[in-house]
Amino acid sequence: MNKFKKRLGVVINVILISVLGVSIVTVSYVINAISKAEDVEFINTPVKSATYIYDKNGIPVRVINEKHKMSVTYAELSDHFINALISVEDKNFFKHNGIDVARLLASVYQNLISGSIVSGGSTLTQQLIKNVTKDNKQTLERKIREAYLAMKLEKEYTKEEIITLYANQILFDGVNKGVNAASRKFFNKEISEVTLPEAALLAAMVKSPTIYNPILHPDNAFERKNLVLEMMYKNGYITQEEKEAAQKITVDELIYKSEEKQPTYPYQAYLDIVYDEVKRLTGYDPFFTPMKIETFLDSGLQTQLDLIQKDLDDKIIITDENQQIAAAVIDNENGTIIGVIGGRNYQGEKLFNRAYNMKRQPASTIKPLLSYALAIEHLNWSDVHVVNDVPYKYPRTDIEVSNVDNRHMGQLFIEEALGYSRNTSALATLEMVVNEVGMYEVAKYLDNIGLLDVSYDLVNYAYGLGGMYEGVSPIQLASAYRILASKGVYKEPTTIKKIELLDGSNQVFYPTIKVNKVLSEETAYMMSNVLVNVVDKNYWNIGYVKVNNVKVAAKTGTSNFDANTAAVLGYPKDANKDIWYAGFTPDISLAVWTGFDKAIANEPYYFKAGGDPRVVVARNIFRRIIELQAKRNLDFEEPPNLYQVPVVKGTYPYLLGDEYTPNHMLINGYFKEDNLPNKVIKMPEVSRMIEPHIILNENQLKITFLDDLQVKKPSSTGKIIFDYTYIYGPLTYFIDVYINGEKKLSYRVQSQEFTLPISESGAYTLKIWHKYEKDKSISTPDFEFSFFSLNEGSPL
Repeated sequence: MNKFKKRLGVVINVILISVLGVSIVTVSYVINAISKAEDVEFINTPVKSATYIYDKNGIPVRVINEKHKMSVTYAELSDHFINALISVEDKNFFKHNGIDVARLLASVYQNLISGSIVSGGSTLTQQLIKNVTKDNKQTLERKIREAYLAMKLEKEYTKEEIITLYANQILFDGVNKGVNAASRKFFNKEISEVTLPEAALLAAMVKSPTIYNPILHPDNAFERKNLVLEMMYKNGYITQEEKEAAQKITVDELIYKSEEKQPTYPYQAYLDIVYDEVKRLTGYDPFFTPMKIETFLDSGLQTQLDLIQKDLDDKIIITDENQQIAAAVIDNENGTIIGVIGGRNYQGEKLFNRAYNMKRQPASTIKPLLSYALAIEHLNWSDVHVVNDVPYKYPRTDIEVSNVDNRHMGQLFIEEALGYSRNTSALATLEMVVNEVGMYEVAKYLDNIGLLDVSYDLVNYAYGLGGMYEGVSPIQLASAYRILASKGVYKEPTTIKKIELLDGSNQVFYPTIKVNKVLSEETAYMMSNVLVNVVDKNYWNIGYVKVNNVKVAAKTGTSNFDANTAAVLGYPKDANKDIWYAGFTPDISLAVWTGFDKAIANEPYYFKAGGDPRVVVARNIFRRIIELQAKRNLDFEEPPNLYQVPVVKGTYPYLLGDEYTPNHMLINGYFKEDNLPNKVIKMPEVSRMIEPHIILNENQLKITFLDDLQVKKPSSTGKIIFDYTYIYGPLTYFIDVYINGEKKLSYRVQSQEFTLPISESGAYTLKIWHKYEKDKSISTPDFEFSFFSLNEGSPL
C-alpha cells in the first residue's frame, strides 16, 4: 500500500511539474508574442475625395469622383447594414471585449473535428486588426497578437467607433476601401440609403470579396445574401415576412445598371489602360480610392488619335462600318506608352481596348524580331547576308511551307526576303538559329521581349510566321519593335509614372518595369538598317509610309483563315483576317492593326486577297501617326564597334574581293568587330576536263565536249546572287592549234561543240585547257592530241 502511495505521489508530482512547465512555456510564448505587437494606427477621413490624372507634362487631364464622399460616420451607416454585418460576422459584438471566447472555443472544436480550418472565431474587432496590420500568417503567434490588440482597441474605442472604422477600412469588393465605395459601385447610392437586401449583399461579401462578388459570381452572392438574411431573422433584426421578401430578390435586380449612354472623356482609350494599370499596381480602383496619377500620356498625340477613332480625320477613310482599328505608340527614349487607338466609335469608359486587351497573331511582322534578329545575333550574320527562297518543309514533317504568291525567288538578301515577305526563308533561318541555340532559348527570347503567349515547351516553328496560340496586342508588338530602335534593350511598356494615394495614407507607388538587354547594339542597328532599306526601296509599295526627312523602318503582316475555318464560314480559301503595320523611327515605335472583331458566317468580315481597298487603312494610319508625331532629321546612332566592309555578294563565310572582282559584285555590309571578313575570294580549281569525242570528217575536225559549262541553279526557278563565273567569267575551253610545230590558231569556246576547219596538210597538235575565262595562269593543257592531215577526212 505504501509503495502504491509513493508511486501515485511521484506521478502526481510529474503531472504537476509538467503542467507547470507547459504553463511557464505557454505564458512565455504569449508574452513574447504580445511584446511584438505594435500599436495600430487608423487612417482618418481622406484629405482628398477625388482622383486626379495628369499627362506627361503635368497638365491635368481628368478628375474622377470629386463630388463623392469616401468615408462615412456611424450615423450615416444604414441600420440594415449594421445588423446584417453583426449577424453574419459577429453576433455578440456589442457584448464581448474584443474576443468572443465561446465562439473561439466552438471554432477550435470544429476545426479539430474536421482536421482543417473550416470555421473562424475572429470578432469584427480582430478582423479590423488583421486588415489594418495586413498580417495574414496562419500562426498561433499572430492570433495571440491579434487578440491582444483587439482587447486593447476595445478599451480605447467605443463599439460604434469600431464599427465605423471597420466600415471604412475593409475592402468589401476586394479592391476599394470602405462600404460606401462598394455601395456606390454596386448600387449607385450612399450606404445610408441601402435597402435590406442590398445591406445583406454587402455583408455577404466580407467573407470572401472574390467568391461572393455579385458581378463575377452572382449565384454565390445570392446564396450568401440569403444566409445573411436568415441569420438576421434568427437574431431578431427582421421579421419572417421581411426575410422571405428580401430572399426572393435576385442579385441581378439589385446591381445598378445605367441606362444612360456612358460619357466618353478626352483621351478615353488611353485612360482606360491607366485605370487597369493602377488597379494592378496598387490594388485600388481610382474611381473609388482618391489618388494622384502621373502618366506618360502625350495629350497632343492622343487628341489626334481620338479623331481617328471617331472617323474625324480626313486623311483616314474607312468605308466599312464593321471594320475595326487599333494602334499603339511607344516613346523610344523611355519605352512608355504615349498614345493608343482603342478602336472605332470608342464610346464610354472601361471598354474592350483593342490596343491593350486584344490579342491577334502578328503574322509576318514577327520575322525581323525573331528569325533575322536572332540569326544576326547568334549566327553572326551581316545585314547583307543571302538566304534561299526555295521549297521548304517544316522541320521533321512533310508539311510544305508556301509563300503568299505561291512561288520561289531563289537567292535573296535579307532585305529582299523581308521586303517580299518570304515565308520559306524566314523559317529556314529560324531552323538554323534553333540548331545553334535550341528552341528553349528562342522561347526565352520571346518571353524577354514581351511576346510569349504560352509556356516555353509549346513554342514551335510556327512562331516564325507569327502562328501563335493566343497572339499579341498592338502595345506588345510596338514595344518589341522598340528594341531595334533602342540598342537591343526591351523595356516593359507602361502608362504610369507615379501614383500617390490621397486617402491620408500618403502611400506612393511606382511601376516595377522589366528591362532586358536582349540583343547586342550591333544586331539592333543592322536589323534597323535592313528595315529602313525595305521602306526606302518600296518593296510591295511599303514605301507609302515614308515621310519626308524621317527615317522609317517598317514591316507588314497579314494573317489568314485556315482552310477549314474559311470553308465553315463560307469565305474564300485565301481570305485574310488581320492586317498589321509595325515599325519605328528614331524617336517612336508603333504598331497598327485593322480587321474585324469576329468572323460571321457568310458575311464579308474578312479581307479579299489582292485588291481589297480596306486593307490600306492600317497603312494610312501608320503613315498618319508618323506625320503627326515623328521628329524630323533624326538618325539611328551607329554603334562604335560596327564596321562597314565591302564583300562579295552572296558569299558565306563572307569574302573580300580580289583583283578580278567587278564593282557590281561587291556590296557594303555591316559587321561586328569580332566577325570582320578577312579572307579574300580565290579562283577555284576547275576539275580536269573529260576527254572529248573527236571526229575528222570532210576536212573538218569536230570536237564534242562532255563537261557541263552551265551555272548550277536551285531546283526551282529563281535568281542566283553568287557564282564564281560572275567574277572570273564563264568556264571556257582554250584551244591552241599547232601545225608542223608552229602555233597557228587560238580559240575560246564556250559551247559544247566546236568545229575546226582543216585547210592544209601537215602534222597537227591541239592543246586544250578547261578553265575560267579570266584565268591567265600558265599550266599544262588538260588535254592534248595530234594527228596528220592529207586533206582527207578520216576518223581519229
